[in-house]
Amino acid sequence: FWDPREQNENAKYLVVDGEVVKQEEKEDESGAEHVLMKLSDEQREALEEIHTAGALTASQFMTQLMGQDIRVSFPETRVALIGDVAEELGGEESEVGGIYVKLIGDISGGILLVLSKKHLLQFSDMMFRREPGTTKEITEDEVSGMTEMGNILSASFIRAMADTTKLHVNQEVPEMVVDMCQSVVDSILARFNQPGDDILLTEADLYYGDEGQAVCNLLLFLDLESYEKLGQALTGGEHEELEKIQS
Repeated sequence: FWDPREQNENAKYLVVDGEVVKQEEKEDESGAEHVLMKLSDEQREALEEIHTAGALTASQFMTQLMGQDIRVSFPETRVALIGDVAEELGGEESEVGGIYVKLIGDISGGILLVLSKKHLLQFSDMMFRREPGTTKEITEDEVSGMTEMGNILSASFIRAMADTTKLHVNQEVPEMVVDMCQSVVDSILARFNQPGDDILLTEADLYYGDEGQAVCNLLLFLDLESYEKLGQALTGGEHEELEKIQS
């Protein structure tokens, strides 16, 4: 799995003796509270286009991979505070599967696909044509299959984002781990010298059979400069960054 890279002294998260440590935050001289990024109406419309195109592509490739009808939906993207995201995904100590894909090109960052242990086991049963409830542990076979699923979902989302925004974005080979949610998130933050405070969180729903459904989340990690580029690109290249509101 991924190894946290060395951080500089200005980084919000450092690696100390193999552990990810959050540094003491310096108080803003103005005394202002953190402001959370806000998507404008135009940016939300662009994201809806990304959701529609990405879901269609993901559905086609997932159906081919599984040999059965799979429908993928990206119902919503919202902005979340990085410090709260583990709680929003079920709790800091909840066990999850994390599939990370590094992004390269016009924007610098990565996508982390997070599935709860319940949905991880449930989807593994479906992937390997097992009776529901059969999979109890995640083996190398499950890791390989889930990594390929993560590759398809992230690639479909990235391709749709690139087509809509006209940004040049590619991805590297995905990596997967099963661990506590906060540990997974922290290990991603350790890759960034200057991580932002906010993150784009996209729900991904996978439907199979008559009633089967697995829910996961796509977390888009970007550095501050890349957030600005994406904000401008979502408005057709105009100079409009993601707006901010008091959190």
